[in-house]
Amino acid sequence: MPNSVSLLSYHDVKELLDKALASPKGLTIELKNVKEAIRWLSRANSFRILDRKNNKALYPEGHTLHSTSPYDVLYMKRAGHLVEIKARSNESIRVVEL
Repeated sequence: MPNSVSLLSYHDVKELLDKALASPKGLTIELKNVKEAIRWLSRANSFRILDRKNNKALYPEGHTLHSTSPYDVLYMKRAGHLVEIKARSNESIRVVEL
């Protein structure tokens, strides 16, 4: 069964992604089993796609949110029935200026 095409169907996903954005270190969510974790991740990615499409219609070309989502900065990774959600950063990269 495909994911919904309505943003309103993803209120639970949006709530957790908002918490992850607000959290300095991100979140780990524990789902019932691997199948549920895979399903949740699929829904989260569908939500981001729909949010980008919605923002493309809402914001004019050239606006920061045109065709993007504030949730694009989040990295989601599944390990078994756990899903880790955190903001992408360069903190684990060593940068040397020349």
